[in-house]
Amino acid sequence: MHSINRSLSASLFAPALTAALIVACQVSAHAFDMNGIDVKPRASVTGTYDDNVTFVRDGEIDDFVTRLSAGLEAKAEGKTHSLNVNGNIHQEFFIDNSEFDNTSGDVNADYKQEFDPYNRIRLRDSFLRAEEARTFEEAFNRTQGRYAYYRNRFLFDYMHDFTKQWSLTGRYGNEISEFQRSDIRDSSLNTAGVEALYQHTSTLKFLFAYDFSIRDFQGGSDAETHTLSTGVLYYLTKQLYAEARVGVDFIDAFNNDDFTEPMFRARLTDDINETTSWDIAFEKEYAPTSYTEDIFDYWQVSTTLRKQFNPRWNAYLSGFYGDGDYQTADRTDTLWGANVALTYDITKIWKGTVKYTFTDVNSDLASQEYTRNTIQAGLALQF
Repeated sequence: MHSINRSLSASLFAPALTAALIVACQVSAHAFDMNGIDVKPRASVTGTYDDNVTFVRDGEIDDFVTRLSAGLEAKAEGKTHSLNVNGNIHQEFFIDNSEFDNTSGDVNADYKQEFDPYNRIRLRDSFLRAEEARTFEEAFNRTQGRYAYYRNRFLFDYMHDFTKQWSLTGRYGNEISEFQRSDIRDSSLNTAGVEALYQHTSTLKFLFAYDFSIRDFQGGSDAETHTLSTGVLYYLTKQLYAEARVGVDFIDAFNNDDFTEPMFRARLTDDINETTSWDIAFEKEYAPTSYTEDIFDYWQVSTTLRKQFNPRWNAYLSGFYGDGDYQTADRTDTLWGANVALTYDITKIWKGTVKYTFTDVNSDLASQEYTRNTIQAGLALQF
């Protein structure tokens, strides 16, 4: 496998971000239609106090970070197809540590096409350039520190309905990860699989799947995984439903060790009413990571609560706990974190946000440990 050339990625990314920012700043102050494409620009400014900008256990550096952001969302819909493209760019300024100033951004695209009542496809692509983990799940197995990385994920699904009850999905995925640290090798992931879905009743569905993946490190080795799984989706009530998947992973690891291990995923979602929703998810699996040539034996649980108090006030609360062992490094990492956010719609297009995030990482390797608190306040313009 060959990874994308890092310097080429950077040279293409910066002009694209600049062009998007110019467009976002020059559009009129409302959503508009352009040849059948619904375009919505947005912009925001946020200030964040970060008590550990370098993710270390000892000698923490705190700073105040100002982020300027601009973005565009474009939607196009027809009778048999739809396209949604969403992009954001961010420029961060550190008051006391200007060497950490950076430009980051993301672009997400989702295309759906229905050929006839029985056949359809879906293509998704997600590109990210950042200098820190965006979620607790990603921070859980990330090599710690402040450094830039690029990640692109592509997914393709082909779906065919044989009957009202039976359907089959074939899928392919590709992920490329590049890191601007000499001690972390770039890696790629290719996946392919097939899944059969049986709808027993309107409230009960069963699935059966086979997936294959190969994680390859540039200048290093690779690991292959074959996964057999089965699952169920069950609506306990109209708003409460459970998803569960169990299976087994057959792994040919980087050091030629073989693993045959169980995997389990489950999620319970409760759309309590129009203003409140809650979910909790659990995951247990052995899997190769994108940062190091090792197998990560982990389990994690996460939960989110969304609440709209009135048409203007919204709240979001999330929590995460994960524990994992690296098989070759003989090391254990534990991460727990929580965040709470409140948003207030000042007007139809102006929105204010305050957010607090806590992250704590414990590890057998001292360089991986850190505790971090961030407090953020921002003002967003959305059309």
